[in-house]
Amino acid sequence: MFNRLVILSVVLLVLVVPPVKSESVIVSTSVGDVAPLFMLPDLLDADTSVRLSDHRGKVVYLDFWASWCGPCVIAMPKIQVLQDQLGTEDFVVLAVNVDREPEKARKFLKKVAVSYPNLQDEDGLVPARYGIKAMPSSFVIDRSGKVALVHQGFKSGDEVMLRQHIIEVLSRDG
Repeated sequence: MFNRLVILSVVLLVLVVPPVKSESVIVSTSVGDVAPLFMLPDLLDADTSVRLSDHRGKVVYLDFWASWCGPCVIAMPKIQVLQDQLGTEDFVVLAVNVDREPEKARKFLKKVAVSYPNLQDEDGLVPARYGIKAMPSSFVIDRSGKVALVHQGFKSGDEVMLRQHIIEVLSRDG
């Protein structure tokens, strides 16, 4: 009788409690962690996808942004300057948009034009894997794929610190 109650309890527990999807668990990515890999479609060209792993061997500035984010309006042109100054041979900028409605992000990019890839993640799976808590949030990823810097928010002047840090990572890993 006791065994039947235990088995019935386990069966009911399995049926009643929904499984936790690993994508829905927010884990904070920290300095020293291996950057979570992803593949996302380009926001402006859905036929093109970009993988983080395609840029292994380069220093990557990974920026998470949204069309409703005021500091993103300040950050994105300054990030473009970083890309222009530091080149594309050893350094690349990738941006991930988190808007649920991609059309809003496309309109935003018409106003704040940048040349670096902007990727679409309307389901929010990649930001969840990185543990994004603020907009914008960015990660400097070294050549081996490890996070070298986590930066939340953006205000004018932050680009100076970011540039210096990226230069240090480029020289350290070069």
